[in-house]
Amino acid sequence: MRQSRHVPDFYQRVLDQSDQAMEVARNQLQYDVEQLQSDLSRRGSWNASFSEEEINAWLADQLPERFDRLSRHGVCEPAIAIEDGQIHAAVRYQSSRWDTVVSCRLSVQMTEEPNLLAIHLSDLKAGALPLPLEPFVRRISREAALGDLDIRWDFTDDGPIALVHIPSEDPHYAFKPLVIELVSLTAGRLRLSGQAGQLAQDFYSPRGPVHRFVSFRKQSQQANDSGDETSRASDQHTDGRSASISGSQMQSTDGTTPGDRYRDQRRADSKASGTKASGQRWMVRKPSQTTPAVLRTRSDDSLSLYQ
Repeated sequence: MRQSRHVPDFYQRVLDQSDQAMEVARNQLQYDVEQLQSDLSRRGSWNASFSEEEINAWLADQLPERFDRLSRHGVCEPAIAIEDGQIHAAVRYQSSRWDTVVSCRLSVQMTEEPNLLAIHLSDLKAGALPLPLEPFVRRISREAALGDLDIRWDFTDDGPIALVHIPSEDPHYAFKPLVIELVSLTAGRLRLSGQAGQLAQDFYSPRGPVHRFVSFRKQSQQANDSGDETSRASDQHTDGRSASISGSQMQSTDGTTPGDRYRDQRRADSKASGTKASGQRWMVRKPSQTTPAVLRTRSDDSLSLYQ
């Protein structure tokens, strides 16, 4: 199909770069990484800046090494461009039936939790053919996990938002934790800045747009909400209007009591898909038109419909 053979302009521009230009980018990347390491050898603020050419050189080297499973399945030649505050990303996908360039657009926001980045995926295409994002949600998470990258999802009206946790602790860090406070995508460059040291997480102050969770929140908050509901039910049981309700009358049609359902909910919550942030476990939730998103638990098993 002709539309599937379309190649985005930015992708072709990257592929047309000479080997010499790629080598220059690799050398510049090594220098910028050394500068970052020098910044991180001191407690306090740090800054980093990488050009799209440096990132493309890194991707060309790292995709086969860190994501060799993708390479074995026909994914090759990754490339990005940074334009208008977004990352345009693409890879070539080859199989017995397909030879196409899969591309998408990414925008990055900070969140209220340190080192948890919200990445909005949009405009997914195979060549010029639009593709639905949902079938890729679980697949992206699975492949990322194999490359030691932790990704979970926030389901919004604008589509799924990838929540990527960047480790704040690492043996190579001179001062811990390492906290990111700004991600900027401008003029073909990725700029990062933040704080390093014992107080960095306590005084975390994100700069730029901050993503507000829609279907994703802390398990501890859910536990508190459930506890409040149980407390309210107990208060009603002891007031003059409901004191006569017996335990058997409080059972539902399936024979379970509120306490049973609460314990079942807690067990379900403990199995819910999530990532750890600030020592707490997060849960994925699915919005609904009839019920607020924050009240509807979405377990990892239920995400199977996106496969």
